[in-house]
Parts: sequence; C-alpha cells; structure tokens
Amino acid sequence: MRGVEDHLIFGRGVTSSRSRAFERIVGTVLADAGSSYGIELSRKVAFLLAQEICLQLWPGIGLAKRKSACAEQISHLLGAVTSELPFASSVSDQVAADVEGALGISLDHFTKTLLTLCVASESRDAKALRTLCVILSHGYSTATSIADAANRMLGMHVYEAVDMPYDQQLKDIVGPLQRLVDRHSYCTGVVFLVDMGSLEEAYKALENVTDSTIGVVNNVSTGLALEIGVGLLGGKSIAEVLGDATAACVTHCKVIERVNREDAIVFCSESGVDAAERIRQLVSQSLPRTIGARLLTRPFKQLVTNGSNDAVFSEHRVCAVIGTGDPGIASVPFVALEDIMSTASASKVDAVFGRWLDASELSSFHEKLLSNMTLQNVIRSITILDPERLFHEIESAVHELQRRTGEKIGSNAIIGLYVHLCCLVERLVTRNPIETYVGQDRFEEEHTDFIESFRQSFSSISTRYRVEVPVSEIAYVFDYISVSAAPAREERLGSSSLLFDE
Repeated sequence: MRGVEDHLIFGRGVTSSRSRAFERIVGTVLADAGSSYGIELSRKVAFLLAQEICLQLWPGIGLAKRKSACAEQISHLLGAVTSELPFASSVSDQVAADVEGALGISLDHFTKTLLTLCVASESRDAKALRTLCVILSHGYSTATSIADAANRMLGMHVYEAVDMPYDQQLKDIVGPLQRLVDRHSYCTGVVFLVDMGSLEEAYKALENVTDSTIGVVNNVSTGLALEIGVGLLGGKSIAEVLGDATAACVTHCKVIERVNREDAIVFCSESGVDAAERIRQLVSQSLPRTIGARLLTRPFKQLVTNGSNDAVFSEHRVCAVIGTGDPGIASVPFVALEDIMSTASASKVDAVFGRWLDASELSSFHEKLLSNMTLQNVIRSITILDPERLFHEIESAVHELQRRTGEKIGSNAIIGLYVHLCCLVERLVTRNPIETYVGQDRFEEEHTDFIESFRQSFSSISTRYRVEVPVSEIAYVFDYISVSAAPAREERLGSSSLLFDE
C-alpha cells in the first residue's frame, strides 16, 4: 500500500480535470462514510481513490497487464485483508457502494484492497493514545501532508488534519473541530498544531464543549509533529511534551554565499573523451555565435563514478550534460545525442541553449545542427572505426533484428539506437564492454528469444570485428528499444487515453 501511495502521489499520478472532479465526489462519499462510522478519512484517501478510479477507466499498458496477470493473487489478498480487518472492510464496502451509486463505477479488487488498508491506517487505536492531536494549516493539503508524513514515521495514526482554504475564517472550522472532539470523546487531552495567525485561537471554540486539557503550538512542521508524537506516545503529559518539543525545534539558519562560477555544458561519450570532443565540436560549429558558457568534455566513466561530486560541478555551474549515454547526474539535465539530432526533441535543446540564444538564433542553431549532425557525420565523430562500413553493417543488423523479433522500431528510436550500437561495437573492439547489468540472470531467463535474435542479427558484425556481444550489452540494447518504443505505443493509442507507467 505504501508503495502504491508513493507512486500515485509522487510518481505518475493523474492531474487532469477528471481526476480532480472524481476527488471532489469521492471526498463527499468518504465524509458521509466517516460520519456513519465515527472516523475521519483524510483528503489523501480521497486523492488515492480518485487516482485508482482513473486507472480503472484509463488503464496504462503495464498496470493492466499486471492486474490481469495477478488477478487471482489480488483476489486472495482482498479476502485476507477483509478477514483480518473487518471494521475497515465494512467502511470500504459502504464507500464502494456509494461510489458505484454516484459514478456508476464498480471498484475492482485491487482498489478495494487499497481502500481497506487506507481506512485501517487512518483509524485511531483508542487504547494507544488518549490525546487527540489535530494539525490545522492553510493550503490545499498542507495539514494533510504533514499529518500523513508524521503518522507514517511514527508508525501509528496520531494526527488528524484540517486543511483550510486561504480565505476561510476560524469560525468556519468550529463545526469540524467540534465533530472531531465528539468522535474522540475518550481522549483526555487535545493538542492543536497550527501554522499561524488566528488559528492560535482555535482552542477558544472548544472551551465550552470539552473538559479536556488543551495545548496549542504554532509554526507547525513535520519535525515538530514528530517530537510531540514521540513524547505523547511515551506517556508524557501535554505540558511536558509541548515544552520539550518547542525547545528542541528551535529554528536555525545558514547563509551560503554565492560563488560566481562560469556556466558550462559538459560533453561525454561511452566511446571515450575523443568521441566526446568531436561531439562538442559539432555542436560548437553549429552555434550562431559564442555563448556565455564553456563547452567542456569529461570522461564518461569518471562522471558515472563521481556523480555530482566530480570537480567539474564545483568549478563550474553545469547547465546540462550532452552525450551518447546518460551518466546519471540527477541534479543536471541530460540531453542525449539523438535529441540533438532530432527535430522532434527541439524543446530539449532550446531548454539548454535558450538562456543564451534568442528565438531567431535558436532557429539558426537548429538549421546548422540538421546540416552538421547527419547520422553519418555523427557516427564518423564518435567512432575510430570505418564509419561508412560500420553504418551499413549496423543498418543491416537492425533490419534483421526487426524481422526476427517482429517488432518495428520507431523512427525516433532508430537514431539513438544506431548511435548506441556504434558505441557498443567500438567498446567491444577496444575491449571495454559494459560487464554488469542489474538483474542479468532474470533477463536471460525471460528474454532468451531476444538474445538469440540479437546474436543472429549481429553475427556478421561479430565475425568481421572478431568480437562477441555479452548478455549485459544485449540487455542494455533491449532496455533502450523498450523505453524508446513506449512513447510511440502510447501515441498510437490516441490522445483521449490516459496512460500510466507500472
């Protein structure tokens, strides 16, 4: 459940008007169910359920296959969860029935399992904590996010959340707060964690409806919520906990003076620094004028090993890395050589060079790139081998691979694949192959047909250059084709479909 939550919230969740409309409707359904069962279901549950409904209506290819392949296991899982969590299952059944009544959508087993587990995690254990803790904050889901993070780190449902629109007044939340107190009448204390301003007076709305001890803390943060949660779970009094927490969560600051570093664009290639230098020259020759950034080359393996700790990042403000392979520097955008060569990826090039070139200069830049960066020119630049012969041999091998696998490789992927394969051949000739691949044993088991098709298709190249392509290299080629082909498959399905990764 945590993995699915993180994927939908932080990964590739839907952000369309449809999902927001579903979220509003589902929010009302959850509020009614919460009132019926005396629990409080957060906005996060409404968001997750709306996302799952969208995934049911517009399934991604990977997810649809996974659900279908695991249908029996998911059904058993739902049965086990229902048996283990009867209360949460009852709430889930009512929500599912109300959703079907409102939207005409029957929740599948996977969604019902997720919903049941969400309800269970949102339900408070009355024996565990006798203090009601409420986070009140302005913003769409600020309080919900802090409460969810704190509850997950504490391993228990400690905090309830009240999200307030920016124009909402304190008097508007009196009703929800009173309902929270009524539902948690067994609690002997109430703690409010608020962000600012008038919310610090929230306790006044409850003075006449509860005899509980009330504590109020402002400047709420995840760290403060954790300190208070740990203290209360440890059995300390409200006064003691709030005193310790506010003393521990003193604000600190640090100012890092800006260092004036020169802008730079770094070029690299799996085929070595010489190939990277030739790519740099092709780009430099295509620029309409000198730009305010240095064009530098660095060894590919050095960048992979050092990452963002490489000296080039401390000596320069690196704006992008351009090359035949991605060294995996998360903090810096990577532009593949095939993106430079393709007009379809002009926006990626503009994002890098647009800070120095205006619209007319960018147009001129693209024209010169098209002229200088023909596939043959690029192959000639990145390899020490005979480029004409290598190009034709790669071309023949790729055609044969498509024939044997029955899979048509898209035109956008072909450019990058030719570049990748030329680098691959040179690595093998120079005895510098990629020797490791995570999950290689599994790849060999699941893709024996592709491995054999690849070896047969590239047999003439292997013979001519007296090399053997290791499985690790074949696996990377398979990954490249699979990833590059995904956008084309999505495009063929039409723009009306909502598509998701697994």
